[in-house]
Amino acid sequence: MQTPRSALVLSSVLSVFVCALPAIAQQTLPPAEGDAPAAAAAAAPAAPPAATAPAIAVKVKEVSLLATVRDKKGQPVNTLDKQDFVLEQDGRAETITQFAHESDLPLTVGILADTGPAQRRAMGEERKAGTDFVNRLLRADKDKAFVLHFDKEVELLQDVTASHDKLAKGIDAISVGDAPRSGGKRDDGNSQTPHYFFGGGLLYDAIFLSDDEVLKGAQGRKAIVLFSDGLDHDSKTSLERAIESAQRADTLIYCVYVAPEREEQQPGNGGGRRAGGGYPGGPFPGGSGGPFPGGGGPFPGGGGGRRRGPDSTHENKTDGKKILQQISNETGGRYFELSKKLTAAQIYEQIEADMRHQYSLSYTPDKAENGYHKLHLSTRNTELTVQARAGFYAE
Repeated sequence: MQTPRSALVLSSVLSVFVCALPAIAQQTLPPAEGDAPAAAAAAAPAAPPAATAPAIAVKVKEVSLLATVRDKKGQPVNTLDKQDFVLEQDGRAETITQFAHESDLPLTVGILADTGPAQRRAMGEERKAGTDFVNRLLRADKDKAFVLHFDKEVELLQDVTASHDKLAKGIDAISVGDAPRSGGKRDDGNSQTPHYFFGGGLLYDAIFLSDDEVLKGAQGRKAIVLFSDGLDHDSKTSLERAIESAQRADTLIYCVYVAPEREEQQPGNGGGRRAGGGYPGGPFPGGSGGPFPGGGGPFPGGGGGRRRGPDSTHENKTDGKKILQQISNETGGRYFELSKKLTAAQIYEQIEADMRHQYSLSYTPDKAENGYHKLHLSTRNTELTVQARAGFYAE
């Protein structure tokens, strides 16, 4: 039999043991849900070991392109259906999902003129044909246009508008680099004063800024008609980037090669520079820090052309043609050469016919990596020629 004292001692020992149980359990049992943050973190499953992630295919948005089809005689063909076309991306066949005759879509067209002194003799013809083209092509309340010139500067003579009168004034303001912008007598090439003619100007900058700024946000079809000798000097933009800007903007560029005048060497005379300059109005003022010439941006006006002897223009003539051909081919436009047999008015008529007989096609690639992808559009009739852009950029 236990004595009262022994029972008291045993009771005390049991009490201490019972009180110690929670502490023992806390050290040996896993933490319950809702415990302290440190315990919850310790209970979280361990991260799986690092492994090389598989390549992820980018889901590309619908890709659209405009196309013009011509027969052996160069006449537009507008009687084709979706099944008559064959579309390939990077050499793989693609399924055309949307197809339409799109002559009714709104159109925004830019008139870009190289106004270097070497382009002097063609200027009057370009102005008249350009005005007639705009008046014929643009439909009221639907189509718009803008006018831009470039030499040592890039200058927007008329921003995007549907007004025929404003566009006519903008086109009439196209003149060579040493002619006054307003007031005074225009130099139409009849002057007997010799000049040093500089082939080339800010060609690539003009294309880039037209696509990246002027046409930004434009809906429907977009096109540029470019008159130039194809020679660039002092652009901050490369040829590749200029073409890329047009492809990203879905802009067709119709290039018209204008042979530069024969250069004359006469000491004391240089290609003049237009007064003022820059990109007037809007966010690109001539003279404050916008990206167009005339200010402190990345496309500075001034500085400029390199003076060259008469032989260098001859040497660069072929290169200028090839550059314009590349621009038109890769953007889905068309290449022309201005001559007595093919006048500016006739060229504009052919461009107008193209724009009135266009097809719109689109498809959605299943997979495409970021970057540039080649496109090839043809018809099942091998006697027909298809004019469409050569590729697109996946983001």
